[in-house]
Amino acid sequence: MVIDGDRVALRYHSAGTHLGTFGKRAPTGRAINVDEISIFRIENGLVAEQWCLNDDLAFDKQIDGKGLY
Repeated sequence: MVIDGDRVALRYHSAGTHLGTFGKRAPTGRAINVDEISIFRIENGLVAEQWCLNDDLAFDKQIDGKGLY
């Protein structure tokens, strides 16, 4: 976690199972592991804005069964 003024940046790892429709993709039951980064702008002690970046290529390959993990 990095804090600079009203901005907070986090790097984290998300994991789950593809159990629901995602876009036009039917559930596969496959495990999904994705690295992510989020930047938040804090205003009056609350999150006012959030920007997210995840590894879309790794995510897509895992749902399609050609995973990196």
